[in-house]
Amino acid sequence: MTVQQAITEVFERLGEPSDLPITVNGTFNIAAYGSVRILAALNRAQDYIATYKIPSTPNGRPLHFRGLRHSVTFEVNTYSETLPAQTDTTFKTITFGDAAAPYVPYATNAIVTFDGTNARRIIRVTGAVAVLDRPLASSVAGRVAVVYPTQFNLVSAATRGYFDIVTARVFELLSIVDLGSGAELEYYEGSIDDWPATVGIPSMWAAKSRYNFVLDAGCNEAARSFRLTYFRLPDNEVAATGTFDKIPESFHEAIILWAVHWGHQRMMETTAAYAVKRDFDDLMRTLQTQIDVEDSWIGGDRIIPEVQ
Repeated sequence: MTVQQAITEVFERLGEPSDLPITVNGTFNIAAYGSVRILAALNRAQDYIATYKIPSTPNGRPLHFRGLRHSVTFEVNTYSETLPAQTDTTFKTITFGDAAAPYVPYATNAIVTFDGTNARRIIRVTGAVAVLDRPLASSVAGRVAVVYPTQFNLVSAATRGYFDIVTARVFELLSIVDLGSGAELEYYEGSIDDWPATVGIPSMWAAKSRYNFVLDAGCNEAARSFRLTYFRLPDNEVAATGTFDKIPESFHEAIILWAVHWGHQRMMETTAAYAVKRDFDDLMRTLQTQIDVEDSWIGGDRIIPEVQ
């Protein structure tokens, strides 16, 4: 089903409301007011279905779509420079040179060493000045500072900065695997304030939000690769030729029903909205995801029906 077909279907099921025009001079137009509003509802429907839990089961049974499980690989790139003159006599902050301007804003939670010693964690950054978790014993002017990032932000390609990882519409982070050893890093649920400033091979990670995570150590092997696996939301469709391809085709009728439900709510037709929502919930209970099919496949060559 294309976006144009979906918009037209929703428009017709709503009785072709005059305040939601989808044509210009009698021809479908993706930029028409009604097309824009209906498409926004269809995109919200995708997100709703992607995170839907069947309500009649204990605690709700979540659905699983393979197209929404993604992974991305990344390496830990370090930054080093010989530090300029320092002005802080408390030795609690360090000031980087002008060359560090592209790097330093992304250095929060990074580990920094000075001539390979006195590791400290950067707890926040303002301009070219980094605040350390603990003061140094003396000035580090003229010493070589090496910054080992441990916090990684998940961003779109358009906003990527240093130490960022390009991903798309992240909903939740799932796992990190060290591709050098093949070991999965342990997920840490406590506060990262408990972690010392360490340089080495990371063994744990903690999620700060759905858009960033922190490793327990600054990785000192630049060639070491990691794989982050995450659950994402579907891409927002924008073109008339889009196909909602992250959601299996059998669920496209559910996308339509949710958008029709939205349309009736918009027109304050509560009875019709309630009826369509019931149709939506009933449909979602009867459809299988790819994971359901896999779970019922025995021995790779036959499907065993379940008797209720």
